[in-house]
Amino acid sequence: MYKKAIISMLLLEIVFLFVLQYVYGNVLDIGSLIGLAVLLIFLNLFLIHRLSGKRKQAVFVIQIILLIFIPVYSMMMSPAHTYESAAEKVEQNLESSDKIIKNRKVILMENEDGSIKKGYLFSMENNSDPASYAFNPWNGDYQKID
Repeated sequence: MYKKAIISMLLLEIVFLFVLQYVYGNVLDIGSLIGLAVLLIFLNLFLIHRLSGKRKQAVFVIQIILLIFIPVYSMMMSPAHTYESAAEKVEQNLESSDKIIKNRKVILMENEDGSIKKGYLFSMENNSDPASYAFNPWNGDYQKID
């Protein structure tokens, strides 16, 4: 009975992760979370019926905990700025004739602590010379790059 409900919730979480990945412009590392959800689906479809009563209950409790963990963890690890809010922030400080090209490109950036994270790369369209901006979605800093 709960097997179909858990599989349905896991499939919804996978869709949620892909939507979250789109909203944040592909800077999230969600591969392990999707792998965990697929593993739980596989466990429900093929292995859970082989377990005894107490083991089946233990697996059910673990699955419920992981069902709660996946979206909470993904939201906690999301950057402060979405792709759209980053584009608006960069565009606010440009001249009126300049326009950001939203092509959803990603660039590797170094954070203050020395770690490498993904950031947004925006191209600018203007009358004089093309330029690009690298935006750090975790702290909101951006810089013009050549």
